[in-house]
Amino acid sequence: MKPNILIIDDEKTIRDYLSNICIDGSYSVQNCSNAEEAKELINKYTFSVLIIDIILPKQSGLEFIKEIQDSGNNTPVIAITGSRELEHAQEAVRLNVFDYFLKPFENKHLLQAIKNAHTQFILNRERSILEKNKDEYRQKLEQEVKEKVQQLELSEQKYRQLIEQSIVGVAIISDGLVVYNNNKFATIFGFSNSSGIDSTRFIDLVLKHKQKALQTLMQACLSQQRDNTTIQFPAHKKKSKEIYVQAWLSSIEYNSNPALLVVITDITEQHLAQQREKKYALELLKENKMASIGQLTAGITHNLNTPISIIQGNAELLQYKNPNSNEVNMILKQTSRMNELIHTIITKGKYELNYEEDEIDLNSLLKTEIEFLKANLYFKHYIDCTLDLDDSIPSLYGIYSDYSQSISVIIQNSIDAMYKFEKRELFVQTKKNKSSVKLVIKDSGVGIERDVLEQIFEPFFTTKPAPDEKIQDDKAPRGTGLGLSMADKIFKKYDIQVEVNSNVGSGAEFILSIPVKKHKKREK
Repeated sequence: MKPNILIIDDEKTIRDYLSNICIDGSYSVQNCSNAEEAKELINKYTFSVLIIDIILPKQSGLEFIKEIQDSGNNTPVIAITGSRELEHAQEAVRLNVFDYFLKPFENKHLLQAIKNAHTQFILNRERSILEKNKDEYRQKLEQEVKEKVQQLELSEQKYRQLIEQSIVGVAIISDGLVVYNNNKFATIFGFSNSSGIDSTRFIDLVLKHKQKALQTLMQACLSQQRDNTTIQFPAHKKKSKEIYVQAWLSSIEYNSNPALLVVITDITEQHLAQQREKKYALELLKENKMASIGQLTAGITHNLNTPISIIQGNAELLQYKNPNSNEVNMILKQTSRMNELIHTIITKGKYELNYEEDEIDLNSLLKTEIEFLKANLYFKHYIDCTLDLDDSIPSLYGIYSDYSQSISVIIQNSIDAMYKFEKRELFVQTKKNKSSVKLVIKDSGVGIERDVLEQIFEPFFTTKPAPDEKIQDDKAPRGTGLGLSMADKIFKKYDIQVEVNSNVGSGAEFILSIPVKKHKKREK
């Protein structure tokens, strides 16, 4: 189903123009000329993005944005205007609109904003669904536990029969030991039946870094400082990876002694969904930030051309007058170097923004990527990079940014793998191989463990600290686990075969076999 966009503008020509842009971007579009018509459409249909002109008849666009926000509608809004009044921009920022455009604007910038706004809409919707499900599940769980406790007071035998059939794990903890548990409780922690977990210390089921917090809560409940409490924590599962559980604790009496009633639910999937949402949000923020930096960099490099040309021209004049001057020769050498850097940045930016399929010179692409990396002082001074490029390889065919982004991910991972090593050698090679081009990227870093090797292309899998994780070495590489999974999708799109060889402690080698299929366009 196509994303649905609503355009609100009192000028028909503008509406038609914006509609055509959205339709070209594969969006479903509806439009209207004023706020009243927009309200009717919003009540009737679901839109993922609203594009609103600030100046509208009767009710202004800003007033309309505030009204729909007050009604609880959190659909991302892209505000557009031909007015350059600062007050309008300030009010739009106060209303937290997703983006703000002054007419005229470039189509590609608007399309990118719509794409990002639609992604934000999806994240908002999934978060709302998650919160709703969470509240419903919590209410259901609380009601069920309440009923179970009431039945316990009536009859222990009846209680046991009901608890054994429960969809949640239930246990009784006395003197820190599990003295009773139902089958569901045992299943959650990886035991085949309830007898397998009897007499186990409850605290031993919890990961060590959470044991102290859980012990404190258990003591508070036992001493009746708290009637009941809920805690979420990572736990061990027998013969499996760690799980994430939610525990409800309440003090009871068991065999005339104080004890704890514990109700456990496995919330691993919910926890992972929250982590995925967080990582997606970080990636979206990173993508927007990098796009802004790229535009700024392109502008700066373009503006540097003129003063550098003037310096170079005057230096050449001085050289003509003083051909043996070392100082003048040094100026000419450095201005030439600056021109090369500017050319590299402008060329890379130009190709990265072209999303059409075309012939690609792989050797030139690799040289550009490496030259671009030299702007990073760590790479320039600490990485020994060797290029062995076969000039006889044929051109490839595809989208330039697909190749540059996926290859740069592998190169960056190779650089990160050498972070703690004294020997930092990066080797990049191309060579012709029958009907394909072989690309080899090899490093002298930490290497990849055998069990990790099978997971490196899985989404969200990473051996690096997360971007928001606190670590002692704040300069250490970080990761979200999305780079290689994104690269893998691109490789599959172009039928690129990937072979990964690793020698733990000595480095890893990525070998890409890229089929040569000229002028054959692919589905995106």
